[in-house]
Formats: sequence, C-alpha cells, structure tokens
Amino acid sequence: MIISPFNLITTIKYTLQLESEVDIYIYDILGREVSKFNLGLKSTGIHSVQWNGLDYQGNPVGAGIYLFQIQAGYFTQTKKMVLMK
Repeated sequence: MIISPFNLITTIKYTLQLESEVDIYIYDILGREVSKFNLGLKSTGIHSVQWNGLDYQGNPVGAGIYLFQIQAGYFTQTKKMVLMK
C-alpha cells in the first residue's frame, strides 16, 4: 500500500490474498479514530476506497499526519499518510 501526501481526497489501495471481511480505520496522530470504512466481504485481488478527509460528523479534518489501519481477517497493517491543505 502506498499513500502520498494528498489534498481533500485520497485513495487507499489494498490487495487481498484471501477473501476477507475488510475494515479500514483512520486515526489522527494522537490515536483518535476519525473515520471508519466497514467494507464487508471482499474477494481476492486489488481493491480501493476513497477517504474525503472528513471525520464522523462530516467536518473536514485538519492538515497533518494520519494513520490508516486495514483489518482483513487475521491480517492487520497500519500505514502513515499526510494531509496537506
């Protein structure tokens, strides 16, 4: 997974080796969850989801470093991304 600095919308791409239930969490640098995607059961292969830089209340988050965590079955991975405004 590769995430570059982004403005407003970013695409999180991921590849599944096995069919899995997928959830993606977005956290601010202090570890507070700001958004979540319950993507359901996904087949093997390449997938993506877009995050529009909004929190749970629909408010734009501030510029800075964010973490996203993908959970797919027993697999969990966390990556860093930078929101630039």
